[in-house]
Amino acid sequence: MKGITLDEAAQRRGVTRRAIERGVQRGKYAKLSDGSIDPASVLGPPERGPKAADGHYGRIRTAHEALKARLTQLELEVRSGQKIDLQETRLIWFRKVRAVRDRFLDLPARLAAPLAGMGDVAEIRAYLEKEIRQVLEELTDEPPRA
Repeated sequence: MKGITLDEAAQRRGVTRRAIERGVQRGKYAKLSDGSIDPASVLGPPERGPKAADGHYGRIRTAHEALKARLTQLELEVRSGQKIDLQETRLIWFRKVRAVRDRFLDLPARLAAPLAGMGDVAEIRAYLEKEIRQVLEELTDEPPRA
């Protein structure tokens, strides 16, 4: 019987030459006395890599690779500033809203004495507007992000 080369066996099985060499070492493929591979031992459908127990290794691998690609894309978007961390955003928002609340709750205590000395409604209104604008402007001044 005429044998086939490692390369021919690899091509028939759809694997690498190294996979055939390992298969010969493990006894999966038979070697003839002249050192060639027994063609009968490489018959059957081509192999396509490891098989999962349910036979869906290809789909599992594809899903895994797609997930890895998506995670890499997401990490890139976060690092470039296109996406931001949800927890960090919630924390910043909470602190900002609390600061607004605290500054407005502080207004009556700060403004009671100056307003008590004023008798003109227009003067009181202008003073209140000035103080409220000052509070809002202070709260909108954002320090630059690191």
